[in-house]
Amino acid sequence: MDFRIRPKSDYLHHASWQQLYALTKHWQSDLQFYANEVDFFRHLAGNKLLWLEKDQNIEAIRTIGNRLMRAAANITKLNDQCRTHLQHLAEFDNHPNTTGAESFRAEHSMLEDQFTEFVKTFRDLKKEIFELVEQVSDAEKS
Repeated sequence: MDFRIRPKSDYLHHASWQQLYALTKHWQSDLQFYANEVDFFRHLAGNKLLWLEKDQNIEAIRTIGNRLMRAAANITKLNDQCRTHLQHLAEFDNHPNTTGAESFRAEHSMLEDQFTEFVKTFRDLKKEIFELVEQVSDAEKS
């Protein structure tokens, strides 16, 4: 299934450098939001561990914590890639006749795919976190 923000079409080949720049800046903004969410969820998991009594709940929270650490690493990696991508965009905007436009657009497509896959994975993780918090809360009450 294709989870791209935009469907694959001629957009990538016809979009101006400024439009691709704006899209990449949007991705960076989203990544900052996701980083804030990861921090919140890690804090939530850390606080929850202090009050848990059942081993299975502690292990489930630890597993989520590990996945959150991987998500944070992915955010850092994607941010770095976006930063590099923006530098390339600036070069193309300043020097429109620069060779390599096609390889750059392929790089843009790859970055978009990675970003989209991260978003999908992170949404699934958040859903699991919400379900786990609900289960743990119910289990610890009884």
